[in-house]
Amino acid sequence: MFHFLQDKLQKILEKKSSWSKAYVPFCWAFRFISMITHLRAT
Repeated sequence: MFHFLQDKLQKILEKKSSWSKAYVPFCWAFRFISMITHLRAT
């Protein structure tokens, strides 16, 4: 599911080059949140 969303985001960002600056911090934030939720689940 995550890879599907990432692919969707990448295609959108290719169209909107201005979004590329916000993509990296968003990706890190998404990884950070998913890591926390994974740790809480276990």
